[in-house]
Amino acid sequence: MKIQKFNGERERQIVESMIVDDVVLAKIFSRWQDDNPFSSKVSNIVAKLCINFYKNYGKSPGKNIEGMLRSWGEKQSEDQTVRLVDRFVQGLNF
Repeated sequence: MKIQKFNGERERQIVESMIVDDVVLAKIFSRWQDDNPFSSKVSNIVAKLCINFYKNYGKSPGKNIEGMLRSWGEKQSEDQTVRLVDRFVQGLNF
């Protein structure tokens, strides 16, 4: 059995770009097919929020992502996932 190591840095960069870059998000949106394209549950959650924002407003969420994630977190029952998403967003550079 071969163990595969996972480094989420590439996914993190893609999701950060989805949050702040309209062009990147537009390109990803045009090809979005799978609800869970990333290996990380947290990346998938944030990416879906970006996709939904783009669908409604035609642009990337930018700083709106903080409020969106706060609203999302209030509706969740899984505290561990909410903490992981919160930690992910705190580490973003935008």
